[in-house]
Amino acid sequence: MNNRFFTLAEAFVAVARHNSITEAAAELRTSKSSVSQKISELEALVDASLLKRTTRKMTLTSAGQKMFETCVNAVDATAKAAIEAGAATEPAGPVTGSVTLSGANSYLTRIILPILPEFLGDFPRVRPILVGSDRRVNFAEENVDLGIRIGPVNSGRDQATALTPLRRILCASPELLQSLGGLPCPDDLADAPCILREQESAEWIMKRGATTHCHRVSDAKLVVNTIELSRCAARDGLGVALLAEVIVRDDIARGHLVNVLPEWGFSDIPVTLLSRRSKMGKAAVRMLHRHLVNKVGINRS
Repeated sequence: MNNRFFTLAEAFVAVARHNSITEAAAELRTSKSSVSQKISELEALVDASLLKRTTRKMTLTSAGQKMFETCVNAVDATAKAAIEAGAATEPAGPVTGSVTLSGANSYLTRIILPILPEFLGDFPRVRPILVGSDRRVNFAEENVDLGIRIGPVNSGRDQATALTPLRRILCASPELLQSLGGLPCPDDLADAPCILREQESAEWIMKRGATTHCHRVSDAKLVVNTIELSRCAARDGLGVALLAEVIVRDDIARGHLVNVLPEWGFSDIPVTLLSRRSKMGKAAVRMLHRHLVNKVGINRS
């Protein structure tokens, strides 16, 4: 793939993923007219219409779908190599500027804040801006540099780096357990009030050795939209909640929560660090990315 064709393919892949020239231009840090020109040039080069344009949306033609499948792996591989090479490169001078990092408020509080002092000691002129929210932030619209996603992700155009997954446990307050007469086996959950976070599955699948049990939360006592609300509701005795162990570790140590059915295990929650290729040109972004991978990445030493 020569340089000019790659530039055209890069623009086309961005438009195909966003179904929008405006959003593709924002991602590539260029003008809408430049993106449109590249799409037209690519269509002329392959002598085929690649996009269906209407007043409301933009979709791929059959030729466009084939072109996308041809180009996407090369574009993504090049972006990944550029990010990894940049993240490994030491900056030539003092690193300055701000870096916006989004993620679930509980994750930022329990995992990220404790490792920031070391980063700020190394890069005192960098200002991290933390955006705590359990909703899926639109990087381009909200000008986010790096994002931490909990749960399965479709990284799209962003580079995805796996971080250490979160171990999950069932939790309840001591008072609730006492009122229920304990919860000695999974079947007892049928009579217990449960707290469900709207972003998670209603099927709580647990394993003990070769035995698998699925409890379906068909009528949750309480539905919440953040991890912190789920934790606080469990502490207040409103129900049993399935939460990341690191989030409730202190509550369990202080007796505010109890690990319910500790002999049963749940699948871990994947955690992903997403980085925008267009933002990795900033040394401050690259250095924070490297720090996060070194501290909470799966392959950290």
